[in-house]
Amino acid sequence: MKSTKKEIKDILQATFPNYTGRKFRVEFSEKIWVDRIGGGGSRDTICVAGHNGNSWVAQYPSATRLQAPCGYISIDPRFIYAVHAMFCGTDMGITFHIHPESNYKPMTITA
Repeated sequence: MKSTKKEIKDILQATFPNYTGRKFRVEFSEKIWVDRIGGGGSRDTICVAGHNGNSWVAQYPSATRLQAPCGYISIDPRFIYAVHAMFCGTDMGITFHIHPESNYKPMTITA
């Protein structure tokens, strides 16, 4: 589902604070496909965020793109997975992947 910047401002600030685009989506799933190597200008950048009771805390994967190329990633219900997608050099926006059993639903995504 599409989302507005106002609805996701806190999680966006924690995960991709320098993002100036306007494309946001929220998806519910138990796993996601991520292409971290890319090719022809296409790649995904992933960031995982959890809420510590006061604010969102984000962490980027410690593996390099070659150590953790593309594939499925299982989603932990305690976290939100933010994926910034580039396709052939074009910004495709940020998708926030949320496990169906997560406490963080679109209306409470800013906790």
